Amino acid sequence: MPDQTGTIASRNQVLPALVMNSSVQQYLVLVPNSYNSYPNYVLALQSTGDWSYSDASSGVYFPVAAGALYFTQVTQASSSFYVNGAGTLSVALYPLLYVSDVMGSNLIEQIPGLLESPVAKTYIILLSNDIPLEIDNMQIQTVSGTCTASLNINGTPVTGLGTISVSSAPQTLTATALNVMANGDELTLVITSPSTPQDLAFVIQTTRS
Repeated sequence: MPDQTGTIASRNQVLPALVMNSSVQQYLVLVPNSYNSYPNYVLALQSTGDWSYSDASSGVYFPVAAGALYFTQVTQASSSFYVNGAGTLSVALYPLLYVSDVMGSNLIEQIPGLLESPVAKTYIILLSNDIPLEIDNMQIQTVSGTCTASLNINGTPVTGLGTISVSSAPQTLTATALNVMANGDELTLVITSPSTPQDLAFVIQTTRS
């Protein structure tokens, strides 16, 4: 039996917390059939104490400091992860690519993403945008390691997000210019100078034009 179970009931939600007891515990995430059209989710995990994470109870555990965010994906109807540590583990859920069903301008939306072991290359975030929008800011960090990141529209860096020194320290950066996307524009994240980065997580906040 899992030590805690969280069931997806909305696209963005807080799942039940888990009080850790310094032993291996299982957290089970259930995805109802009604949400199968949104197959990729990001879980943002954070504890009040030091802890470690694993995909399997007997697998390799990755240490995470108290207060630091750890991101992992849910891609199946049911998915488990395992923890070992102290403190209360908070679990928040976001779709990997979130597009609201609510139409209209001035609507704030978020595009979360996770690169498990990023290398020096260009990652496509939006292949062809179909809703005019403006990029407001970007939150980004790794679990460990460093790299440089650039958020680009059609190959042009967004001002303020063009040379980001990414590390395990979370940061939020504001886009100041060259941040408007028209229909058909491509949004990419360019990674350079990687130094063994692991689990690079980002959230891009946008506003519909």
